[in-house]
Amino acid sequence: MTSVTTKTEEAATGNWISRAQTFVAEVRAESKKVTWPSRDEVRDNTIAVIITSIIIALFIFGVDQVMSLFIKAIL
Repeated sequence: MTSVTTKTEEAATGNWISRAQTFVAEVRAESKKVTWPSRDEVRDNTIAVIITSIIIALFIFGVDQVMSLFIKAIL
């Protein structure tokens, strides 16, 4: 019975150069499968993140100011 080895299996037993070449080839193959977002999607998501960050920062600032007032009133 003859065993069939794949290129990945052969590279695993080979030297570091062949393993690196196999790794780069696999990375390229996987990156071709990725669905990249459009420029509009990236822009819209970036704006959403910035606005959400500002809202959360203002909320934390407000809570901090109120807590500071309470602490100063107690002490």
